[in-house]
Amino acid sequence: MGMIPALLMTLVEAAVLSGVFAYLYRARREAFLGWWTAALAASVVRHAMSVVGALSGLSGFTMLEQAAALAQARLVLGGALALSGRTLPRRYVALALVGLIWIVTAHGLNLPFFALTLPTFAFLGATSIAAGVLFWRAERARGARWFAGGVLVVWGLHQLDYPFLRPDPAVAPWGYALAAVLEPLTAVGFLVLANERALRTERESARRHRALLDNLPVGVFEASLSGRVLDANPALVRMLGFESVQSLLDADPERLLGLLGEGARDPARLWAGAEIATAGPTELRIERADGAPIRVVLHGTLVEGEDGEPSHFEGIVRDVTERRRLQQILDRQRRMEALGRLAGGVAHDFNNLLTVIRAGTSILLATPNADPAQARWISDIDAASGRAVQLTRKLLALARGRAAPMVEVDVSAVTREARAVLERLSGEAVRIELDLEDAPGMVRMEEGALDQILLNLTTNARDAMRKGGRLHVSCGGVVLGRAEASALALEPGPHVRLRFCDEGAGMDAETQRHIFEPFFTSRSEEGGTGLGLATVFAHVDNAGGRIEVDSEPGRGSEFSVYWPVSDAEVRPAAVAREQAARGGHRVLVIDDEDAVRDAVVSMLERGGFSVLSASGPEEAMRVASDDPELDVVLCDVHLGESSGPALVRALRPKLAGASFLFMSGYATDALDEDTLGRLIPKPFTMQELFARMEALGVRAPAVESRVS
Repeated sequence: MGMIPALLMTLVEAAVLSGVFAYLYRARREAFLGWWTAALAASVVRHAMSVVGALSGLSGFTMLEQAAALAQARLVLGGALALSGRTLPRRYVALALVGLIWIVTAHGLNLPFFALTLPTFAFLGATSIAAGVLFWRAERARGARWFAGGVLVVWGLHQLDYPFLRPDPAVAPWGYALAAVLEPLTAVGFLVLANERALRTERESARRHRALLDNLPVGVFEASLSGRVLDANPALVRMLGFESVQSLLDADPERLLGLLGEGARDPARLWAGAEIATAGPTELRIERADGAPIRVVLHGTLVEGEDGEPSHFEGIVRDVTERRRLQQILDRQRRMEALGRLAGGVAHDFNNLLTVIRAGTSILLATPNADPAQARWISDIDAASGRAVQLTRKLLALARGRAAPMVEVDVSAVTREARAVLERLSGEAVRIELDLEDAPGMVRMEEGALDQILLNLTTNARDAMRKGGRLHVSCGGVVLGRAEASALALEPGPHVRLRFCDEGAGMDAETQRHIFEPFFTSRSEEGGTGLGLATVFAHVDNAGGRIEVDSEPGRGSEFSVYWPVSDAEVRPAAVAREQAARGGHRVLVIDDEDAVRDAVVSMLERGGFSVLSASGPEEAMRVASDDPELDVVLCDVHLGESSGPALVRALRPKLAGASFLFMSGYATDALDEDTLGRLIPKPFTMQELFARMEALGVRAPAVESRVS
């Protein structure tokens, strides 16, 4: 009976530890904690049987005590294996069952104490030692594992000596005392292991989350209600222009509020979360620490504490500066395309009218013995129509159409050759300085487009410098990296850059947003058409380039044009001169506009040609079938709902010996190089028409007779 108090204390101790582990398992739901909770529950049963057996003296409770000890050992080893990521071997389960059978059999046969306890405690000791060694051999064995493993090994050795030392009355109390210390120490070791594992898991999770935040391309932050940043990732540091995370954390909240700039109607309220927590994503224009403006989208959340009161502020910041810039470029291009289509349609109709006018004036001017007074008026009409032609060609350039073949151009060489013309255009008050490097390659663009660009940019600079000044024109090669090319909506690689820098009045941001739009002009009272820079934009865009402007009021303006370097071989613009197969002069004119068709027919007849005409594809096919000996077919590109090039493809088999020439007041990118090479733009004079036909090897009979 003297052992009863010690046994009761051990029982209470086991019950308390079992409750602690049950709480941990319920909170964490980890497998090894479940095993050890069950092991401590088995320990409670074992100690309860020990107390009851000591009080009653019945051997049956001793049998139950040993069975509970067997279960406890099996559960301890199961927890150790689960902690190490392994499973319990089946042979071990079989041995445990054999041990349980032995306990029942030995008690039934009433065997001596040594025979009764040796197999059971040998199994218990070996199990405890195996669990301890398992902890020691773990890949990440540290202090807690060494401690728990050592206690288990000592406890296992003590269990092995139980059959030998327990019968000795002098040693037995010390054995019980040692067991009373080792069992709670084992539980303490398990607690330390569980805590160490939880800390390691928490640290690993924090490390992964930190790595995730550090590698995010968007800014993430946590801020106090006063505006001080408590934590931030490197992306936000770079975005705001600070040197390091710590420098951002140390920044004065007032300075951070100042970065919000014009985007914050009330920065203090915004930072404090009154607006940002309810308004959703908010786009702001802010300033970096170095003063550079950027646009960001801020997603913020006001976090409440356990008391329900606002605690702090969390948010995500995305830099949308480049996206907005590219969107502006896209919007500008779409606006230009819409205006260009409108301008192209107007120019097409106007060119048809001018074709009739110019045809008439060219015929009248070629009439011999004309009245001098009438000739002067006709000449004035012809000159006025010529100026109208230049205007319509500018409108056509806006339509993103190609009215000329594509050629390879050396930008530096053409600019150098144009110096004299540019100096005459700019006047004596403007001093032109050229800084021209050898370009890294040719640029593919429309024939004559670069001349228009140079003239219009020079005119714009001259008008900006009313009192004179310096115009610096430079050209050279530049290799655009991925970031630079993305900002310009171009592909990375070698480009040719042309720059015009003037010392004029400069422009504000609102003016810069509209300068490339057709009909926008700041000189409307002086007769400005608003087509100069719009034409430049269209020519640059048609060549796959980009034009940028950098200007401020009072600082002058800098226009930078970027073209990708062409990798194509240089090809001449003109078509090779065709040799006429026959000496005949029979021409078929196809145009759906009656006035235009009659005007062209009149010019050709004045030149001595025999002319047939058709207003559409059906009539043209019928004429070709009736007269397959035609020498020239002059066809409009646009025939109402039909296509001139498609009609010509159908006519070629019928007119094998004929030459083909196209005319149009509005050509588009749909035309192939062969069609463009055979194109005469409307309006044209009689002399221009005859010259174009002569390039095909067909000379007007009237001209031939004069030559002969």
